[in-house]
Amino acid sequence: MRKHLSYLLLITISVIYNSCKKDESTGNQVSARDKVLNEYTANFLGSDVTDAVWTGSTASCDEGGYSADAESKTLQRINYFRRMAGVWDSITFDPVKSTKCQKAALMMLANNTLNHHPPTTWSCYSADGAEAAGKSNLALGANSTDAISLYMQDPGSSNVDLGHRRWLLYSRAGVLGAGSTSASQCLWVIGGNRTPDTLPEFIAWPPKGFVPAPLIYSRWSFAIPNADFSTATLGMTDGSGASVTCKIISNTVTIYGDNTIAWEPSGMKTNSASDEVYHINVANVLVDGIARSYNYDVTIIQPGSR
Repeated sequence: MRKHLSYLLLITISVIYNSCKKDESTGNQVSARDKVLNEYTANFLGSDVTDAVWTGSTASCDEGGYSADAESKTLQRINYFRRMAGVWDSITFDPVKSTKCQKAALMMLANNTLNHHPPTTWSCYSADGAEAAGKSNLALGANSTDAISLYMQDPGSSNVDLGHRRWLLYSRAGVLGAGSTSASQCLWVIGGNRTPDTLPEFIAWPPKGFVPAPLIYSRWSFAIPNADFSTATLGMTDGSGASVTCKIISNTVTIYGDNTIAWEPSGMKTNSASDEVYHINVANVLVDGIARSYNYDVTIIQPGSR
């Protein structure tokens, strides 16, 4: 089944640890690189789910459940992405939200479409499922941890604002909910916020530092809570200093998680046997009314390299 994504409700919420920093005891960049590779193996590959073991049925409109292992790995993958991005990585699931998400996931599968406002005429409709649908990321054609990766990728013409990714990496996220069938997923993202003790300078994907090549998606993003990106400029160069063509696809939408500028760079070298460095400059970002500039490097590395 082809994977699909549906965007989130237009709800106006206005609302580092740096995995790629130098080893503080040795200052050894190779050590920092290995840490990223080890983390990728342990918590990205280590959170793969081959079978969510869904126990429900669309024929009987039974939402069922999915395995505790798949639920745990879903949480593991969420916190992995957040840790890489430098935001709080101790997200938990609320059982009440998760129960409602399970009903929403059933509805999406039973009707073979995604809708944040499902009509009462839908097969397997429930009020709880409809509530969850209106407050969640939704995926069809993917379950459990695959859906989390799909939200981070956020493909499709209706997803240029990267709302799914922004909710996953939201700086104030605290308590979510999740439900999954064999081929649909619901992740409750609205509400359950916390006030972070500290905030990173920015929240980017891919993040600064070393990043495994499979996690370099076609759309890049840079976020700062409450920042104004409407007049921001963006520049990228590769390791040789050559300019990278970038198309800004979103910089004014402020209704999903943290305010964000999103772009599509051309010609990313994700299959190179050697590390590939890209320098990013985001300028004229208004933070508390003051124009600021940010510079950082992303180094693409292959998971099998040491």
